[in-house]
Amino acid sequence: MGNNGLQYGRSYAGSGLKAFAKSFEELNSDIFFCQFAQEILSTSKPQDVIRDAVVHMTEIASYVFTEHNLEFAVHGDKRKFPLIQMKLELLLNQVKNENSRYMERQPTIETLQSEFQEPVYHKMYFKTPLAVNNCVESMIGPTYANHEDYGVGLVLSELMTFSFLIPYVREKGGAYGAGCAMNESGLIDFYSFRDPKIQRTYSHFESHPGCNRRQVLAQRTSRGEAAGLPKAGQSA
Repeated sequence: MGNNGLQYGRSYAGSGLKAFAKSFEELNSDIFFCQFAQEILSTSKPQDVIRDAVVHMTEIASYVFTEHNLEFAVHGDKRKFPLIQMKLELLLNQVKNENSRYMERQPTIETLQSEFQEPVYHKMYFKTPLAVNNCVESMIGPTYANHEDYGVGLVLSELMTFSFLIPYVREKGGAYGAGCAMNESGLIDFYSFRDPKIQRTYSHFESHPGCNRRQVLAQRTSRGEAAGLPKAGQSA
């Protein structure tokens, strides 16, 4: 919990906002894996259960590892690029030979309906034997499909991290780390890591102009739509 508390807090805070986050929150829990392993071992034929799980995961992977989905970005010594390219081509050929769906193209989903008609905002504190805390506040923002808003959100999250949260929460507040993160699904997380002053940290989450929901709601995008954020979910 000490090492994974922040990751679990972020998944838990977003679990009422996005369906994928709910699934991830359940699967990412160490308790879930312990319970699942115990259930398998308690069956009469645990090896059959494991083989069945592998078959289903392989089936899912066949839809993910396709020519349309795979992209590579290479950074390094330009002189080694031909060798890197050759190895990547060998890898792709191997995937192509092993995956019968490699050349298939799945329909592109441009927009998705919200997974939850009524999002659930958690405000939870998990007591641990640690002397410090991992704090998270999550809210819904623009998704990757909202190209203009999403790009602006990425830049804003970096600015808030390095111009405000790190100086105030980490340097002045004594936390090991702090920041703002935004993912493609539209979840925005404000967080601190190993934080001794959680009440002050949550005040900082709310006080920064970029984090203040009233100010964000008052702004308009170029399309005239509100770039607003709903009430946040918190977990510590």
